[in-house]
Amino acid sequence: MSHTDKPSFPMNRASPVTGKLIDILLPYSTAQAYPPGQKLPLRIEGIPTCYILLDGTTEFHRGLDGLVVTRIYAPAIAGLADVQFATFRDSWIETREMCQIATITLDQAYDIIRQNDLMETLVGHINGIFGKLYYYNLLNTAPSAYEIIRYQLMELMTESEAFRASTTVEKYIRTKTHLSRSGILKILAELKTGGYVEMDEGRLVKINKLPAKY
Repeated sequence: MSHTDKPSFPMNRASPVTGKLIDILLPYSTAQAYPPGQKLPLRIEGIPTCYILLDGTTEFHRGLDGLVVTRIYAPAIAGLADVQFATFRDSWIETREMCQIATITLDQAYDIIRQNDLMETLVGHINGIFGKLYYYNLLNTAPSAYEIIRYQLMELMTESEAFRASTTVEKYIRTKTHLSRSGILKILAELKTGGYVEMDEGRLVKINKLPAKY
């Protein structure tokens, strides 16, 4: 990946087929408003559950350690792929602002999708999810701390401008990786001094260029 590359698809955006799935599932779902900070598990009393995000923003946390995998902007669906690995089976989404979210069990969702002959659409949605999981793994298994930070900086640039203005780069990276605060700050300071990135009070303003190696 060269220094001009960006992810082929942002982690935090819905797949192209999401709208079709939302349209068919929403009439059978129960919607309600959730305040910021509400945790919604992908399994409720052992039952796989899907969440249809109609309005607002959530974060997807992996179950193993609570790290943030990605932010999810409406409209989107979380929980439609029944991933059996405990790391993701025990994951949850957490609201970051007032959200309108509809809920439906995974079994109900699959039945409705079958009845409407949308299994091919479901496969497309799940393929998109596994593509994002592969990209997430790539981000967090890079051979050096700099490369991990580089990927996270590019990911941060795909977030909304309002979000980038509300959180520091260090905090964003620390909640998504196991890198230490001091290590993150050291590399960010070097990148800023070298003119590779522009930051204002720790918040990302612009990426000028990010070399593959540093």
